[in-house]
Amino acid sequence: MANTILYLQNFAAWTGLGCYFATNPQMQWRLCLALPAFAPGILGLGSALIPESPRWLVTQDRGTEALDILTKLHHQPGDSSNEAAQSECRAIKTQLMAESNEPKSFVGIMKKPSYRKRILIGIFVQCIAQSTGVLVINNYQVLLYNGLGLTGYLPLFLYGVYTAWAAFLNWVGAMFVDKFGRIFMLTVGLVGCALMVAGEAAIVAVAAENKNNHAINAAGVFFLFVFVTFYATCIDAISYIYFYTQPAPIAFAQVGWKYYLVFVIVPLLGAPVVYFMFPETKGLSLEEIGTLFDDGNEDPTIEVREDVAEKLDF
Repeated sequence: MANTILYLQNFAAWTGLGCYFATNPQMQWRLCLALPAFAPGILGLGSALIPESPRWLVTQDRGTEALDILTKLHHQPGDSSNEAAQSECRAIKTQLMAESNEPKSFVGIMKKPSYRKRILIGIFVQCIAQSTGVLVINNYQVLLYNGLGLTGYLPLFLYGVYTAWAAFLNWVGAMFVDKFGRIFMLTVGLVGCALMVAGEAAIVAVAAENKNNHAINAAGVFFLFVFVTFYATCIDAISYIYFYTQPAPIAFAQVGWKYYLVFVIVPLLGAPVVYFMFPETKGLSLEEIGTLFDDGNEDPTIEVREDVAEKLDF
């Protein structure tokens, strides 16, 4: 679903390039404004094809339907008994039974240590991901190209290529995340993004006095594209943080290349936290993750590696 939204964003980028050449000034902005109305409709129609959550079905006493969906998800040739689906269905029922007496209110959830850890980790991941500067680079990319001396249709064209490349890399990241693990990819992504932003900051500082230097302009574009290579492949955070995007135009005008340092320092500080303190959830079901965080699941069939569990005691 997230990748579909990114493909629609790429479509919007190329639409913006096409509207640049429109001779009717009304068409230049009205078409760009009208087309996004189709995306929610597509998502709404597509949602009817998504199967119900097996966990929700179990809570509604529709265990047979839940097992059917799990069987479709886990079926493998030669597994006539569908043991993987049967095992996960049992784990779901056990987990839900254990959670039946757990607090449901926000205050009650915050009182439970394992839930607090989940919330804090989730908040930290989203904040540190957005601290790479991805939204600033994405939303004000045309201005960044202008700062490098690129004008006319070229900044819009490069933005279209940028979003197309990011959409492809989202797919690449999805293919490799369960092979390399979340922690490794997130750490590599944060460090890589920070280094690329540092390089971009240096280029912008030099380009201010050499806007007609083609080598400098090419280097600036290079750093932006390698940046999104690291981000789209290894991080691809979905949430959006308000703080960093609002002051960007003023910061670029008043501070210049030094504004990039925010997106260099914060990810570099966050990378060690992710690597040394976050638990790895690669290959775990929701019930196994519940056991990993000590949510109170006493099902003896669900086990967690000791080296992973130790990381939760931070």
